[in-house]
Amino acid sequence: MQESKVIISAFADEDRRLRVLVESLSPDQQSRTCDDGMCIRALLCHIAVWDKAVVDFFTQKISGESSEHCIHSFVELEKQNKERESVLLLMSFSDIYNEYIETTIKLQNFILRNWLDMNDDEQGYFAIPLQHRRHHRHKLEKALDLPDTYDRERAITA
Repeated sequence: MQESKVIISAFADEDRRLRVLVESLSPDQQSRTCDDGMCIRALLCHIAVWDKAVVDFFTQKISGESSEHCIHSFVELEKQNKERESVLLLMSFSDIYNEYIETTIKLQNFILRNWLDMNDDEQGYFAIPLQHRRHHRHKLEKALDLPDTYDRERAITA
């Protein structure tokens, strides 16, 4: 069982790196597209929506709702996330960024409040949203023609 401080620290570091990039963007850069066709606005929406889904999923699981309900929710997750992303994309860049920040805070608070209520497998699952964020930050760096840090960071965390 790892300590919640370790995963919170990793999320905080990844969040800091992404915020530094986003806050340095000019309006022109904010509309750039990553190599997968996702614009930077959509990238922030995507991270926020998925992090919210993780919190919602584990909130249901910890509250004792049936696993059948959780699995059903997970099957519907992609559709729900796409719908939520489309709503967020109607917002200004600033509002989307604020949504990302709020969701990040909620995710970190969830981990702090519930870490001891989760088993090792559930705790280990939180590495996935962390890797998800890192993956999209690297796509953003590439879209901005910044030096690629992916291989170096992967070697450090392996």
